[in-house]
Amino acid sequence: MKEPGFVNFLNRLRALWIYSRASESACSGSRSRGSRSSLFVLVNGIGMVALGAIGFYEPAQVWLAETFNLTTVSSTVELATGIASLMIYARYRALARARLARLARLAR
Repeated sequence: MKEPGFVNFLNRLRALWIYSRASESACSGSRSRGSRSSLFVLVNGIGMVALGAIGFYEPAQVWLAETFNLTTVSSTVELATGIASLMIYARYRALARARLARLARLAR
């Protein structure tokens, strides 16, 4: 049996992979799907960073351990995956902006 923290980490990695695939299609012109997935990754990243940061606050550690089975180690993983999620969001948004700017220059 795998630890719940490890399973949650794998689920987050899978969500990041799905986001990166959706962002590739967003950069290639599919706007509606890409905008929803980028919002999901942004909110997910902010939530993971917040929950990971709360995990280092001593009075909240007991509640997090009982409620979400989060220890300091899993809070570190949560924080790292949240930061990775936000970095992926920022990278693909920059790519989309650069593509739009290039298209605007070509349209002139």
